[in-house]
Amino acid sequence: MARSGNKSGAEVYGTPTWVKITGAVALAVVVLIAIVIATGLGGTHGPGRHFSQETVEPVPQ
Repeated sequence: MARSGNKSGAEVYGTPTWVKITGAVALAVVVLIAIVIATGLGGTHGPGRHFSQETVEPVPQ
């Protein structure tokens, strides 16, 4: 039987590097979005943001 590369001869299982990197990037994006939302750096959002004040028609009630 062929021996593995480690000295103990035990199988080594671990998380692949690409999974760790993807998780770190995803976590960084989530933290960045949370910071933008919490600090208000994103500005106001909504359909009125894309129109000038003169062109926005009031919504009938």
